[in-house]
Amino acid sequence: MIMVIAEVARNTIDDDTGKQKWIGIFQLLKHCMGSDKAEDLLCVALVLEAVPNVFGAESDQYIGDVKRTFSVLLKDPNPEVRSEALRCFVTYVIENDDDDRLIKEMSTLMSQVVEVCRYTCMNEEGGDDAPLQCLTDLESTAPKLVNPHLAPILEMCVGCVLNTEKDEAFRHSAMEVLATICECSAAVLKKRHSATIPFILKAVLLLMTHLTSELDEWLEVDDIDAEDEEESVAIGESALDRISCAVNGKALLGPFLSLTDKMRHSEDWRERHAAIMGFSVIGEGCQRTMEPHIQDYIREIMPFLNDKHPRIRYAACNAIGQMSSDFAPTLQKKCHEMIVPALMNTMLDGSCARVSAHAAAALINFCEDCPKQIISAYLPAIMTGLEQALGAAFERLRATGKKLCCEQITTAIASVADAAQDLFIDFYDRLVPQLKFLLVNSTSDEHKVLRGKTLESLSLIGVAVGKEKFRNDALAIMNLLKDQMPNMSSDDPECSYMICSWTRICKVLGKEFAPYLPLIMGTVLQTASYKPEVAVVDEEDAQTDDPAWSYHSVGDNKSFGIRTAGLDEKADSCAMLVCYARDLEEEFVPYVDEVAKLCVENLRFLFVDSVRSSAAETLPWLLKCVKSQGVEAMRRLWVEFFPALCSALERENETEVIESLIDSIAECVMQLEAGGLTKEDVEKITMVISEQLKAHEDRRLEAEAEEAEEDADADEVKEKLTDEAEMEGEVLARISDLVHNMFEVGFSS
Repeated sequence: MIMVIAEVARNTIDDDTGKQKWIGIFQLLKHCMGSDKAEDLLCVALVLEAVPNVFGAESDQYIGDVKRTFSVLLKDPNPEVRSEALRCFVTYVIENDDDDRLIKEMSTLMSQVVEVCRYTCMNEEGGDDAPLQCLTDLESTAPKLVNPHLAPILEMCVGCVLNTEKDEAFRHSAMEVLATICECSAAVLKKRHSATIPFILKAVLLLMTHLTSELDEWLEVDDIDAEDEEESVAIGESALDRISCAVNGKALLGPFLSLTDKMRHSEDWRERHAAIMGFSVIGEGCQRTMEPHIQDYIREIMPFLNDKHPRIRYAACNAIGQMSSDFAPTLQKKCHEMIVPALMNTMLDGSCARVSAHAAAALINFCEDCPKQIISAYLPAIMTGLEQALGAAFERLRATGKKLCCEQITTAIASVADAAQDLFIDFYDRLVPQLKFLLVNSTSDEHKVLRGKTLESLSLIGVAVGKEKFRNDALAIMNLLKDQMPNMSSDDPECSYMICSWTRICKVLGKEFAPYLPLIMGTVLQTASYKPEVAVVDEEDAQTDDPAWSYHSVGDNKSFGIRTAGLDEKADSCAMLVCYARDLEEEFVPYVDEVAKLCVENLRFLFVDSVRSSAAETLPWLLKCVKSQGVEAMRRLWVEFFPALCSALERENETEVIESLIDSIAECVMQLEAGGLTKEDVEKITMVISEQLKAHEDRRLEAEAEEAEEDADADEVKEKLTDEAEMEGEVLARISDLVHNMFEVGFSS
């Protein structure tokens, strides 16, 4: 009945005046708020939760009564009533967080909110963790309401996580509160509660020691994307990542090193594991602090590649691989003598296939940003080792069906080729025949990913060594796959590998690739046109544990959900269209109109920034495709492109996408030249330049205002401003290019 009343009340608020037209709801709520009975007061709270603006324009008149209602309920002797009241209170406050008077009045109830949460943390008599979840929501939306009470909140949440007798759900929720405080109130935490940071880290690392998988089961895993079913560990690692990014190295690194120094030397392998995995996690957040001393940290990790426990060796590989990405290319330049031989030895150690595969994965990361002159010194030894490892992995695949090592070593070969470039030619004839054999023979459904990775490896090798060496093999590969190409569906595990590999082969073959376009464009266009499923659902119906969906709260107890499966493939396909239009030129003409329409649509695709950037980047190449047909053919496209680009610039907030949009206009100008641009086009382009310069200045002033905020963390703001300045510099460079191009094609005024 209460929900029916709430729904009626929601629909009787005048959209224009904001007034509540249903007099009966005032009478009902006023009567209930005057009662001393918990059930009457709870009715009020539930209505306020469902319709936070139920009083409409008259809300100010009822703030005192609402405050009294929540005050009584939050002190109710029944913990279930207190928990429900807290949930209603938090929703009411969050939905009215722009009402300063209301927030000020409700802030006096925060001590009661803390006590309800404390009971949840300390009580051993059942109940649920909902109050802690509500506290997380409150901190993420209205941190200034929570900040005066951080000391008791931090103490009780740290205590809850450290209490190993407590139900895991409560410990996980308490950890979420701590991570959210670090993210939303980092400056306050560091200024006023810095002594708590070591205890927060201790709690996180304790969660990361909760490794429960049986070793035999762990060793049998043969899927590169498999996640060990150890929820506490995953929550701990995620929290440490978030905390390190929020708090940063100056405040976090010292206590982290102190805690993990003891753990690294523990007899308990779980503590050693947590300590080593910690290095995998904190790199992004502590990058500036750690990088000058990266050799010291790597030196601490290297001995664990020889640890007696396979999961510790795996963790060491993981740390080296992740740090190779986080600290590139400094790590590669300073630590290659330690890392490369050790990873090769670990990869060739056949005692544990999963560790061997992960050593190959670490080598992949190391090579991705490794300078050519460094990788060249190790190339003979690396290639001999990879050749040996590939042979052993293939034998394991034939004997046991285990494919993980084959997948990783195949990718490692590609990564080395990408780093070595033309130097790989000396090893081409030793490895490419083996990879082609693997491609031909890995035809079963369970080997789709292996087949995709093998194709990926061959295509990367092709780009590295060039057309002269790769041409015959490239044509043979395309002919081998041509029957499979038209029937490829976007949800096929091979699809993303295929799409990216076709593009690399196109880059090598150039216009010789054109005969294969009819076979592949159906799949590419279908994937690039993907529109994700979306839904608005009640928050309690949001399936937050479904990895295929991502949910975001939109107020009124509703969540917006988007099906994320398929988005990565869409982004890849859109990037591929750039390459086809660029490399094939007039051979791509049969697809220009369809791709042009798709790119204009994708300029409005909100869910993935790179899709919008790729759409913008494709447009000038489409003009070049039809350039041989004359100015009219280009203008037919331009009159669609230019308004779409201008509209996209007006609504775009992401600096990197703004850069792509301006660059697209600049490159279109170069294709059209003076004969393809009208006086109106020139006037509009001039207006775009003026507007973008003003928008740049507005963003600069906004950044300076953020720097001046009272609770702003000086180091964090400085780092953020530096990053933003770099991105803004790129925007200015693209504006400069546009101005330059206008002059170059003949417009001087």
